[in-house]
Amino acid sequence: MNFTRDRVAALALLLLGCGAYWAATPYPIGSLAQPGAGFVPRLLAALLAVGSAALVLHGGAAARLREIDFSDVPITVVIVALLSAGAFALERAGYRATLAGLLFLFLAVVERRPLWLSVLLAVGFALGSFYVINDVLLVPLPMSRWGW
Repeated sequence: MNFTRDRVAALALLLLGCGAYWAATPYPIGSLAQPGAGFVPRLLAALLAVGSAALVLHGGAAARLREIDFSDVPITVVIVALLSAGAFALERAGYRATLAGLLFLFLAVVERRPLWLSVLLAVGFALGSFYVINDVLLVPLPMSRWGW
């Protein structure tokens, strides 16, 4: 079996699916009529594992792993670092400030858009999505100590 890009990604997803299934085992499954807290997580994890296993078996048409150009690794590391910082800041800075900051950095630094457009889009999406999720859908989002 040749290790192609698809097969390596499928192996990673297979491990993720197995780990998610294992993490959901403490929760009861219930039945189809009354599903328990572990029903949907186990179902999704099993579907991910089965789909990934199928791709491992039949994913040989992609480029071989050693033929792949890894020139995008630095920007990938920047994106993962920004997302990690955002996950860390979400509870401390609140949803609106964290999302506005992340979107601004993604647009201005990563995508190299004009600063005025980056500020406008970041603040607009942060405020608009907060309104829709928090006020319209009534799903509480984290707020900072300053109420923002």
